[in-house]
Amino acid sequence: MMDLQAEQQFDQAPGRPFGEAVLRQPAVLSEALPTIREIVRGPDFAVPRDATVAFVGIGASHAAGQSAAWDLLRRGRLAHRYTGAELPPDGTRVADVYIGISQSGRSPEPLRALQRVEGVRRIAVTNEASSPLAAAAEASLDLGGLPDSGVSTIAYSATAAALAMLVERWTTGEPGTRWDRVGADLERLLDEHDHLLDSWASRFSGCASIDVVGGGPWQGAAEAIALVLREALHIPAAAFETRTYLHGQMDSVSEDSAQILLGGAREHVLHGQLEVKSRATLVVGTAASAVRERTTGSIEVDSGHLAADAIIGTALLHELSRRWGVCIGVDPDEPVFARLDTKVGH
Repeated sequence: MMDLQAEQQFDQAPGRPFGEAVLRQPAVLSEALPTIREIVRGPDFAVPRDATVAFVGIGASHAAGQSAAWDLLRRGRLAHRYTGAELPPDGTRVADVYIGISQSGRSPEPLRALQRVEGVRRIAVTNEASSPLAAAAEASLDLGGLPDSGVSTIAYSATAAALAMLVERWTTGEPGTRWDRVGADLERLLDEHDHLLDSWASRFSGCASIDVVGGGPWQGAAEAIALVLREALHIPAAAFETRTYLHGQMDSVSEDSAQILLGGAREHVLHGQLEVKSRATLVVGTAASAVRERTTGSIEVDSGHLAADAIIGTALLHELSRRWGVCIGVDPDEPVFARLDTKVGH
């Protein structure tokens, strides 16, 4: 944990280093998620019960929308994720409700999607209340200007939680109080698995590449962590949906590669398949006891709330990534390329 002076410096710092953001995440989520839950309960975020939904975001924001879209489909509601880049440039509508997702509120792909389409309900989910994306929507769900690093951690988790709360609002009437405990549960699991996280950071440090595999509501978590590993640690990482991975993608596993498997029963079976060839395979998710009987390669996250568990699991892997970066001596805040056209002006 950070001391008070470090917390104050972090909250005021424009750069917000990756490592400090990861360490601060449990406390920030404990404070932010109850507030977001109350906002979601408001009248601005009601939609018709039979409305189809398009979640539009790119990068980490695209990953954040996966669990929400999956949950709506599971409940019999038509929903899909888009980056925005593939949507018709003439504004042809693909859903009744467009959820524009961008933590900065300045990603051009979701912004243009909301600006071009007509005759739909537009909702923005952003960490910047005065952003262009917020201005393009009839309603904006403001995360509160949460402090975050350039490689998104805190804002990713809050975005994924906000989207899951919207789904609960639309399907059950209001988001549950389970969200108020996410920060505390994350803090507890970090304490419980402190030595395990150190061990796996060391084991992973020698790998040449890593596959991050997730099924169901964990697919977005896999996408988010693969992006963190590429962006912060500069490690060749790729995300796969579990069923897709089984159909040939897994065949490149070798002694130089590693895997992180996110999910439940099928991912634990996959662990047994991979460990005979892989350098290291870690499982994070539900029903981890079956793996624990064979190996220390598991972290159980199983509160019974799938969306919250996926967010907590992702945040645990943020911390693993931080320690991994220390092991290999990578500066996660050092930019590799200039971003030319990934943000619009204010």
